[in-house]
Amino acid sequence: MLYLPPGVSHHGVAVGDCMTFSIGFRAHSDIELLQAVTDKVSTIDHPQYYLDQTGTAIGRRGELDQQSLSQLRRMLEALLENHQMIDKTFAEYLTEPVDTPALYDVEIDTFESFIDRISTAATLNIHPAVHTLYTRQGDTVNWYIHSTEYQITTPAVDNVILFVDNYRLEQNQIRPLLDDEIAIEALFRLYQDGGLLID
Repeated sequence: MLYLPPGVSHHGVAVGDCMTFSIGFRAHSDIELLQAVTDKVSTIDHPQYYLDQTGTAIGRRGELDQQSLSQLRRMLEALLENHQMIDKTFAEYLTEPVDTPALYDVEIDTFESFIDRISTAATLNIHPAVHTLYTRQGDTVNWYIHSTEYQITTPAVDNVILFVDNYRLEQNQIRPLLDDEIAIEALFRLYQDGGLLID
């Protein structure tokens, strides 16, 4: 096995019959993150518009003066100071779904059948290709699955954290999720997407 640190290129030549597997760990660039933020900002209902706050006549009509530039920068900085929007944008972006085969064919399509199935399950497992994470705000956990946010505010919080950190829950750890309406909704959505394995 050959490990290559970030930024190191390589060139390999096969000697004889062989199979080569390359596993890459993708990091997002600052440009990609900024694009995600601008995409989110473009949906704001009430944007702020530039206003001339000087009240003075323009001396040189062709000059973009420093005072105007400063105000334009402040407008953009005000958007980036909306930390709640920025954090939500990053979480949605980092959990965008990828096309991946389901672990199994989803045969149970009703919510009631799904509840019956996980109520007696020995384990729940998240498909390794599923992008899921959580953020914390006080006692609330915002659980993101496939760019969708689920707010968990009940005793199920600890078990959601355990599930996302380990991609697996044992039978005695599943029960608190069954008592939480939002957590059940998240699990059912994940199941329908083929990203939840029930044993």
